[in-house]
Amino acid sequence: AMKAKNKPVLRLLEGGYGTITPDPRCQIAAQAVMAGPQDYRVYGGNAQATGRGHGVITIRVGRVLIYLEDREALLSWTRAIEKAKELDEGAAMNVSDASPTLEIYLLGLVDFDDIQQLQRRLVYELGDREAGGGALILCEHPPTISVGRSGSRGHIRLDDEQLRSLGTAVRWVNRGGGCVLHLPGQLAGYLALPLATSGLDVRGYLDGLHRVLVGVLGEFDLEGATHPDRPGVFLGNARVASVGVAVNRWIAYHGFTLNVSTFLEPFEVLDEPASSTGSLMIRQTSMESRRQRPAPMAKVREAVIRRVEEVFGLERHHLYTHHPLIRRKVRSNAYAPSLG
Repeated sequence: AMKAKNKPVLRLLEGGYGTITPDPRCQIAAQAVMAGPQDYRVYGGNAQATGRGHGVITIRVGRVLIYLEDREALLSWTRAIEKAKELDEGAAMNVSDASPTLEIYLLGLVDFDDIQQLQRRLVYELGDREAGGGALILCEHPPTISVGRSGSRGHIRLDDEQLRSLGTAVRWVNRGGGCVLHLPGQLAGYLALPLATSGLDVRGYLDGLHRVLVGVLGEFDLEGATHPDRPGVFLGNARVASVGVAVNRWIAYHGFTLNVSTFLEPFEVLDEPASSTGSLMIRQTSMESRRQRPAPMAKVREAVIRRVEEVFGLERHHLYTHHPLIRRKVRSNAYAPSLG
């Protein structure tokens, strides 16, 4: 059994997405985090919940991760913790403090430039960490086109004035890959990982990201595939996820985008060739358009976290819903999910 002095107190996490205030007596090996733009305030002990609308609370005990997705479930917070302990008795006590940790930031809709600044900060911090581990940012972006090293202004059909009228920014980035249109309803994942301590090279990092995405799609009954001459992950002949990487001080970063509930019509602004021959253009699809039913973003994020830990051998994680470098963004553009 773990000694009392090593028992972590349930963490207090504060940020733009709400506040979790645990009972100070609640000294168990667990973590809780609010995910979603709600005003809930949740208390430990009897787990009283106040707030509005729909909320998600994440409870982690050892290696058991539970998502509660409605207000009724929030009232069962304490019971869920006890259930997690039953499902994985002693797992939290058996994870070594020296094992690599994944720092996870669930940030909602965030300005693209803010994320680039946060990425640089996380890469700098990882360069000074001897224990390995990594950092994963999961977020969405307002309409933005990022142009990678293989991209070109010629791959964007609209001129600057037309893009401004649509409220779409263009940013040139140092990752591999071509042009990517970022939109609400698309999950952007930025994984910063030291390659040396992870035992990987750049190809291993990229292959790992592809395995993560294919695994996530499989959990939603979708058969993802990769093609040697076309970047990303595909459902049939249409791309559902883009992948790109940069390396600084032998730390890989950037990552992927995954079209979850994205409206597909805006992708027509891109005219990106599917291969070096330029004979075909890349067509986009989304998880919801292929499933013909919802793919809740909270469940997709949970699947991504689990798959990243599994593929890259990370046994522990810390969850955050805010970072001082991030400014919250309001959805100024609304896109309905496409079922086409």
